[in-house]
Amino acid sequence: MSHHLKIGRGSYRYSCPNCGGPNTEKRLEHGLPCPRCLPEKDASDLGDLISIGRVLEREETISENFRKLVELEREARELIDFFNQVVGSRRVGGPEDMG
Repeated sequence: MSHHLKIGRGSYRYSCPNCGGPNTEKRLEHGLPCPRCLPEKDASDLGDLISIGRVLEREETISENFRKLVELEREARELIDFFNQVVGSRRVGGPEDMG
């Protein structure tokens, strides 16, 4: 992820995945909440939903819906890890294989 989140082509109302407020195209592209929820100083090196959730919790700006999304991500990762242990190899064809 880029260390500098420059303004993209647009700003979109109701698009922050945390508060539902306005957010920029660049932040959305990286899965980041708006600057009000997650200041840029905290956003530059976050790579996944769980990391973003930790920072939002620390900043005390996490919404209940985002908290549920983070918990769902944690549960999905636990299930994938369990599958890998039982089968003895990484599963193929999941979302992380795309892209």
